Amino acid sequence: MIKPDKLSKEVVDLLLLGLQKEYEHSYFYQSVSNWCASVGFVQAAEFFLKESDEEIVHARRFQNYLIDWNVIPQLPINKTPRILEFKNLLNCVEEIYDNEINLYEEYNDISMKIFKCGDISAFDFMQFYRDAQKSSVTTFSDMLNKLEGVDVNDKFKMLLLQEKLF
Repeated sequence: MIKPDKLSKEVVDLLLLGLQKEYEHSYFYQSVSNWCASVGFVQAAEFFLKESDEEIVHARRFQNYLIDWNVIPQLPINKTPRILEFKNLLNCVEEIYDNEINLYEEYNDISMKIFKCGDISAFDFMQFYRDAQKSSVTTFSDMLNKLEGVDVNDKFKMLLLQEKLF
């Protein structure tokens, strides 16, 4: 009897790393949303909650891809549960930008390693994540540009500016 093909262990490990990153980012966005809601930035909280949900959808894509290749993915454990505190809304956006640029670089690295393994299908699969990260980096870069020169400690101004940002 013919056994179905599976991905190589190296490719599986790389894809599982991506899966873990998506769950970590979902928790991170959830924490940011919680902080925003707790200090009255309701629109920002709603925006970040949607971002958290989107990361879960991305995680499911990883899971489905692995399952399609006869690999049962082990769901990662969130190793860094934490309550996040920020100085202000700008600090939130800065932290998110740093996380998104790091994930952009990590997905490029994962993609190159997969390519070196010779798995073009998995490399092509990662294109979605590289594109999504480029879009996220651009979104939060634009927010940082809009916040440049704004007195981010003036909560009233920040509440008004929230509509433009989110």
